[in-house]
Amino acid sequence: MTIMDRLAHKGIVTRHRVGRAYRYQPNLSADEARVSAIEKIVTGFFDGSAEALAAHLAVAGGTARPGVPRTRAARSARHEPRLTVNEPSPVIGSP
Repeated sequence: MTIMDRLAHKGIVTRHRVGRAYRYQPNLSADEARVSAIEKIVTGFFDGSAEALAAHLAVAGGTARPGVPRTRAARSARHEPRLTVNEPSPVIGSP
């Protein structure tokens, strides 16, 4: 609720009282929010240069930093095996 309250004060969401509760509605579409977030990244990390961001992404090539877990989508894209709860652990040296 604290986060929602802060978002309302920043104007990101609008809230309306419904009985004893609040109903929240976004003030931006998902696409507008995405554009705003990218603009903040470009301004904050790349000195306002979208070309610098593009160059960074091209050089990085989707490689993960050591010690930073990749997302499920990144694992799937690279076809890494994943254990599930019902699968036994692989035994090294077994036939």
